[in-house]
Order: sequence, then C-alpha cells, then structure tokens
Amino acid sequence: MKHVIIISFLFFVSCEGWGWQPVDSDHDSTLNIFGLIVSEPDSSYGYIYVHQSLNLQDPENILISSDTVYFGPGPNDFYINYEYRSGFTVLDAQVTISNHEKEWVFANKSNYDWGMYETKYVDTSGTFQPQPGETYSLRVETDDGRMAQGSVTVPLRPNIREEFVQDTLSNRTPYSIPFDAVEDDGTFRLKTKAIYGNYACGANQVHLIADRTDTVWTSQVSDCSNSWWDEGEYEDAIQLEVLLESMDSHYYDYFIEYGNKNEFISFIMGSEGATGRSFGIEGGYGVFGAIATDKIERIFVP
Repeated sequence: MKHVIIISFLFFVSCEGWGWQPVDSDHDSTLNIFGLIVSEPDSSYGYIYVHQSLNLQDPENILISSDTVYFGPGPNDFYINYEYRSGFTVLDAQVTISNHEKEWVFANKSNYDWGMYETKYVDTSGTFQPQPGETYSLRVETDDGRMAQGSVTVPLRPNIREEFVQDTLSNRTPYSIPFDAVEDDGTFRLKTKAIYGNYACGANQVHLIADRTDTVWTSQVSDCSNSWWDEGEYEDAIQLEVLLESMDSHYYDYFIEYGNKNEFISFIMGSEGATGRSFGIEGGYGVFGAIATDKIERIFVP
C-alpha cells in the first residue's frame, strides 16, 4: 500500500549555507529565491525562501535580543543567550503564487533554531494544493521596489509498480523496482532508505534515471565486511522506504546539472546548488522548481 510522503526539512541555515558572501563594493542588492512546489499522492504544498545579496557594510547577522540565563547560585553561574536573524533574509516581501484560476498569498513564517531565526513564506489558508501537470507563477516584491518572478510546471506523478515489488528486499542479492516510464519532461530519481531511525548496511541508495526509456531500477549489493559496527548489531529486518521522484528541469538543473553532482543534499542548503545562477527565476538568482513523488514501504533484510 502506498503511503503519504512526509518530507521534513531542517529549517536552520547559516548565511554561508546559502552560498552568499558580502561583496566588496557598492551594488544593487539582488534577490535570491529558493522556491519549491511538492506534489505527493495525498498531500501537496509549496514554500519560498527570499534572501538577498549584501554590501560590505551590511551586517551578516542582526541581533534581535539577548537574555541572561542563570544556572547556579555563583556570581559567574550564568551565560548570555543571543538571538540573531540573518541579514541575508528578506522579511518584508510580498509573495504570491498563482495559476490560471486563483492566486495565493504566502505569509512570512519564522523558525528559531541554534540561535538564529530563519524565515520562509508559506500558504496559511490551507487551500494551496498544487496538482501534477499544472503551471504555477511566482511573484516576489519588496518594499524598496525590487521584484522577481518565475513560473514552473509540476511534473506528472511517477508511478512505482508496487504489485511487482516483492514484500521483503535484501542487500544479500540485487532486487528490482519497476515503474512506469516518464511521460513528460521530468527526470526521475529513485531513492531507498531505512526509516524510523533505523540503520542497515545497503539500505540507503540513490540512483538518477538518466535514460528516459528505463522502467526498472536494480539495486547494488553493498560490501558490509568492513563495516564499523559490531558483528550482528544491525542484522534485524527493518522498514525500507522506496521513493521515486520526478524533478522538473529547474529543480534538476539547479541541484544536479550545475550543482554538486556527487551528492544531492537538502533543498534549502543552497550552497550545493548552482549559486549565482537563475532557473525559473527572472529578476534575481535562485530557483523556482517542482517535484512530484510516489512512495512505497517494504521490509529490508541487511
């Protein structure tokens, strides 16, 4: 049975994590947009990060507040807790996403972690439910007159042929995951990983489906003879997630074609993307991309 996909993102990002550094001369500050639309079998959503470049004199971190925290009776039993927000973050943007029928206003939502506030823009009405095959337009405006915009078409949903996937998979012999061929301009990527905090040798694999005519992925058997854990420590069967993603061209180009080809990391960790380029964005840097997904779960034996 197919399950709802829950994609979690780590919402603290340092200034350097976005790939931006202050410039050493005066210039017009440029918007840097990271936008993603996700279409899952039973859930769809989107979010936008709005950042900017800085001049040399602009602070990278802006102090919001400080608080003295006491942990003992002694005169030195305290520390000062500082809370900052990134100077790269744009807090006053007006962000909208629209299709041919409706417009959604995305509101600023801040998240605090590790002494830093990070801000993203999300739909708070609960009505933004992007659909595969639909085209969506993004518009970002700031109070000082800057504007960036873009559009993206959500890929058609991929389909894992679940009925042909055996109930128990193993690292001991290769196993195959069949799926329907891509029907649009999306690029497939198949990932397997242990879930619920478990670990098993050979469980985590990632494969880009480069040939558009491919309809079967076969796993690689991992050599676990030199693993760091004690013999028998991770031999129990676990739950395995099999995820098939279809990426639109903006998403693919930013992170894979012109980003780090050796390791695909979280979307919001923009330093691994094509920093200084624009994909699906006009009037700024960054990316406005989309993915559609399918997922199944199986038992995995190391």
